[in-house]
Amino acid sequence: MTVVPFRWQGRSRVEQLRALVATRSQEWLEQWASGSPALEVAALADAASVEARVSDRWYRIAGAHGALCVRATSTTLELLGCRLAGIVTPDSSGLAAGVGRRALADLLKALAGSGEAMEDHVARPEDAALRARCGVAGLLWSLEGIRIELYLDAELCEALHPVPRAAGTRLVARSEAILPGELALHAVLDLGSAALGDALVLRPGEIIKTSATLESVVSVRSQAGETLFSAVLVAADGHRALRCMRNSRDQGDAK
Repeated sequence: MTVVPFRWQGRSRVEQLRALVATRSQEWLEQWASGSPALEVAALADAASVEARVSDRWYRIAGAHGALCVRATSTTLELLGCRLAGIVTPDSSGLAAGVGRRALADLLKALAGSGEAMEDHVARPEDAALRARCGVAGLLWSLEGIRIELYLDAELCEALHPVPRAAGTRLVARSEAILPGELALHAVLDLGSAALGDALVLRPGEIIKTSATLESVVSVRSQAGETLFSAVLVAADGHRALRCMRNSRDQGDAK
């Protein structure tokens, strides 16, 4: 089963694609039209909201990157040939329809950047080729009353107008990222209980005796109050020091 990720094209991006298609269509029109027919390209709503018509005709062209689907009617090619050749009414020999087919194929090649031939589709393409939620940009192409729907898939949209990619930074391990930082440590030692009255009459120089010995266990915490490790009071090189007994990770593993 083919998996198609959801990836809508934003409004600004659809507008950029619309302007690009309009520019290429105008260049195509200057080569094919005998006069100066009015050409318009507008954004199209999601294909899911468009009801199927009996007269639907589908065309498709594949480019080096992505594909383009076209929805038209059974008379579109003939009317297109008439507009381009300046013919008022269609001829009985099918000349207008032939001109319209060649002109449409040339337009699709210009839009898709492809040298492949235009394919006729009798059935409606799969939803992945039409839905906006699949990254498809839908456009309504109009030439003096002749309307065709263009559906550019996500790959073709990217090929026509690549999205600039910001230069990202290399991902590193969490330990590597946080080690250069500094942390204020607070050692908490339980000194026992004392009467409130005794604490209020203390004078400078008086000694408070506690039941805590030099080997008493203390908890070392961060400023946020998180316990980082447990340690005991020791003497090292004439200084009071802490010898780590167990860190918070080991305590978590033990649980």
